[in-house]
Amino acid sequence: MKVAIVGGGVGGLTLALSLDAAGIHDIDIYESARRAVTAYDAQRRPATSAVVLANREVGPLRVLNIVEERAPDGFTNLDDVIGPHELEQIASSYKSTAGFDPAVLNNRPSLSVRALGITPRGSPRP
Repeated sequence: MKVAIVGGGVGGLTLALSLDAAGIHDIDIYESARRAVTAYDAQRRPATSAVVLANREVGPLRVLNIVEERAPDGFTNLDDVIGPHELEQIASSYKSTAGFDPAVLNNRPSLSVRALGITPRGSPRP
């Protein structure tokens, strides 16, 4: 798990030491919110842009564009316009780009705080 702490004063450094002692070692400390947001933006913008472009090129909009191109006057049965195999290829490509390919998700650590033994406030204890 990666943790970002905004505020490099006594409180932020104490929190970092406590997290490290609890086994959470991937910690970034930012002295200001502006620096934290800048770092977050630099890390997330490429992935977010890829998903946005994928929506236009390989995702659901691609299916709509193909159907509109192949059946401009409408259709009765979708399978006559685009088959299940082609739909599966488009869906698989989109899942991979968007980051929710089942094979990838099943082979990475959970992002749940419960995996760390932390129970969110207000949640029943297991």
